Amino acid sequence: MTKNLCFVDSVGWIAILNADDELHKVTDTEYKNLMKSGVRFVTSTAVLNEVANALSKPKYRGAVVEFYKNLNVWKLSLWMKIYGLQAGSFMKIVPIRNGV
Repeated sequence: MTKNLCFVDSVGWIAILNADDELHKVTDTEYKNLMKSGVRFVTSTAVLNEVANALSKPKYRGAVVEFYKNLNVWKLSLWMKIYGLQAGSFMKIVPIRNGV
């Protein structure tokens, strides 16, 4: 069993991805510190869909698409675990392995 897990909800991902968010600076700093300390992140497809929806304006789309591409790399490196069912059409932009 992994001892250092951290669930990340939509508020956290949105703050990390949106530099204009009032929580961006503190969230980004904490996120990077947790990564350096070896924490593995856990989230869900529902959370990821909520993030994509919240940041659907053209201004944020590039960051969201890049984030979704990185999710596949992070999952393969066991740095992140995503729980839930295959999500809606937005997630189909990026190939998702079975068993997400």
